[in-house]
Amino acid sequence: MAFDKTGPKYRVTKMVEARKLHPNSLIPLSEPPIQLPFTAILEGMRLEREMYRFYYLGQPYQCAQKVLKSAIEKIEDAAAKAVEEEMEEAAEVVKADPVVEAAPAPRGAARAGAGAGGFVWQPVQTNKGAMLRGKVAGGWLVRVEGSVCFYPDAGHKWDGGTLD
Repeated sequence: MAFDKTGPKYRVTKMVEARKLHPNSLIPLSEPPIQLPFTAILEGMRLEREMYRFYYLGQPYQCAQKVLKSAIEKIEDAAAKAVEEEMEEAAEVVKADPVVEAAPAPRGAARAGAGAGGFVWQPVQTNKGAMLRGKVAGGWLVRVEGSVCFYPDAGHKWDGGTLD
């Protein structure tokens, strides 16, 4: 009677209602159905009769097949598509600028591993403290006070300055 969380994971692509099940008996509870939010992750999906049973946030739920089938996508498929798109974008960047060289850094600037072909951080002039940027596929890694974030800029046109 019980089911487990093994198997592929699915992502909800539009909001749908699901009814919570009792953890042991898997009988629907009398509480009102919940709205599964966009991008919710569902595990252990099993089709039983015309209802999908699955785990959401560690709790068992069920939803009608005709409602849920059009509102989910397999996560592995989405991840594979994202990797393919990223590879195509990287190939376009390489075609546009096959030799990627960092601007020379002023004396005393951090250039970790530059001599060994490692990652090169370029200093950026700011009025509020030290900021470094490193050129990566599809944009820049920006480092401020030990925190790192990604700035998308496929053409690497950002000069490190602001608009104003």
